Amino acid sequence: MAKLRSSPVLTLRMSSVLIQGDRKPYCTFVLAYREPRKETDWDEAVMTFAANAAGLIIQSDLDHITDTAAE
Repeated sequence: MAKLRSSPVLTLRMSSVLIQGDRKPYCTFVLAYREPRKETDWDEAVMTFAANAAGLIIQSDLDHITDTAAE
């Protein structure tokens, strides 16, 4: 088992993960940094990509569960 290290989180970036059906937030993707920092264009791009990718993967899993249940 991995041993957790105690260190303060000084900056958080959060983005809602949306699924296709109702476009309501399903969960939240979070980036945490140990040092204070201002948001950059790169941070915004990473958050957008990660939240969109997570939404697609979750939607795919939900569709698979629904399809399997219908069989």
